[in-house]
Amino acid sequence: MTVDRRLSAPFPDQDDAKPFLVVLTICNAILAIAALGLCGLGLYCLLLAQDVKGTIELLTDMPLVMVAYIIMLIGAISAVACFAGFYGAYTDNDKHRRTGLYSFLFFVFAGFLILLCMSIFLYLYGTKQVLNDIVRDRWFEEGQQPLEKRIDYQDYFECCGWETPFDSRASGYSTPCPRSNPESCLDSTLDFFETNFLPLSLFGLVLGICQFLAVVATVLVLRAKKKMFDDFETFEF
Repeated sequence: MTVDRRLSAPFPDQDDAKPFLVVLTICNAILAIAALGLCGLGLYCLLLAQDVKGTIELLTDMPLVMVAYIIMLIGAISAVACFAGFYGAYTDNDKHRRTGLYSFLFFVFAGFLILLCMSIFLYLYGTKQVLNDIVRDRWFEEGQQPLEKRIDYQDYFECCGWETPFDSRASGYSTPCPRSNPESCLDSTLDFFETNFLPLSLFGLVLGICQFLAVVATVLVLRAKKKMFDDFETFEF
């Protein structure tokens, strides 16, 4: 005899996925809080990037402001998606569960890819090679305007010269350096990026990896639930 499962009481086996859903609920709650933290850290870096862009003309080619905006946006979207995943894993309504978890899958996976790219992008901008590519040639230009740009740069980062504290004091550049035992501006800029932007890039990378693992876990739960429903759609006795 064949019985339609939809006309009968739920099978006890449906509760087998409960432990996974509880873990998924907790993970989504943690990821949502972490995503909000990413937004806050992105806001701090945005304000800092705007200050650098408005003060240091030699760094205007660095799209720090754009990257900070994108990371903030991805953090906000990820937070909303994680709350949807939290609700989907928490609710007992199968329709709402599927809607919440599928929404979580789509937005978090898309956000994961963008966040990963932006975090790597931001990390690479704090390397010596990239800074040399962007700043070095413009640093050693001659004339009054390049001189003023070098002075602004040195005043902001409290440094002197580019690769060494003395390389821009030569004839043709004549950049004054009123500091004693100064650090080169290249090293000072690297320290600045390591202190202010490296935490954001690393936090974004770690959050992105955690989101990817959560996506994999959600897919496994959904597949397990689908198989469970397929197995018990009809049964014979």
